[in-house]
Amino acid sequence: MQYSHLVFVAAGIWACAGSAWAAPRDSSAAEALFQSARQALAHGDVDTACERFAESERLDPAPGTLINLADCEERRGRIATAWQEFRDAVPMFRTGDDRIAYAEKRARNLEARVPHVVLTLATRVNGVTIHRDDVELGTATLGVSLPIDPGRHRFVVRAPGREERAVEVDIVQGQSLTVTLEAARATPAAKAPVATPATPPPQAGPRPRDGGSSQATWGYVAAGVGGAALITGIVATVGIAGAASSYKDHCRDGICDGDGMDAASRGKTWSIVAPIAFGAAAIGLGGGAYLLLTRPSPGTATSAGVSVVGRF
Repeated sequence: MQYSHLVFVAAGIWACAGSAWAAPRDSSAAEALFQSARQALAHGDVDTACERFAESERLDPAPGTLINLADCEERRGRIATAWQEFRDAVPMFRTGDDRIAYAEKRARNLEARVPHVVLTLATRVNGVTIHRDDVELGTATLGVSLPIDPGRHRFVVRAPGREERAVEVDIVQGQSLTVTLEAARATPAAKAPVATPATPPPQAGPRPRDGGSSQATWGYVAAGVGGAALITGIVATVGIAGAASSYKDHCRDGICDGDGMDAASRGKTWSIVAPIAFGAAAIGLGGGAYLLLTRPSPGTATSAGVSVVGRF
């Protein structure tokens, strides 16, 4: 066997193995579904029969199941589907199988009854997609006569930046229908909001100064200074009296010993301090009293603004 033949044989083996792995079959379940579908069809339950034939075909594809499914689809009015399934079954049979002629005859009989629809697009739009019922159709299908089952169908046109637009049509056996589709107008792009400068909050006028509080503070300060000066004056007065007593004890006829000299010096110093302290005390206490007694009442504005209340 030549090398090229080996390559083809190996490729065939891998293809078969790949197909078997990609589409696992369940022939037992497929056979049970096939028999159940035959029973449902005998009892007139066409929809159930078609669903079970289709599932049997999916689990274990076989041309015999496919022509039974096609016959079932024809019974419930899906002419185009049945026509295509009869045609698909033909190449699946082995050469010489009597069922080939049967499937070909059934397909020919249905062909004239199959409705067709031609889709056109009024305006070509970038990115447009067309959906027929649940099936998406590419733009290559535009202008082509497409087989379709009789009944009501919904065609939807979608395009980026546009609302979808739908058209529903009814088509009967043997009819050829042209459906012109049109994409909706482009929706205007949302404009970005224009930033507007924030309105500054109204500025409050100058706060009225609390003249009463400030004046009271100075009043208390002056009174404190005056009180301290008063205490100093009293201490100086006591010092003068003590120095005079010590002077008398240590001085005779203008002659003083050391303690007497110290007493004379202290008395002289306190004599200077006392009047100054009492003067400061009088000014401080008097000024503090004046400031405290004449301060404005709380809440009275002393600013330059004028407030007028009343009727004119």
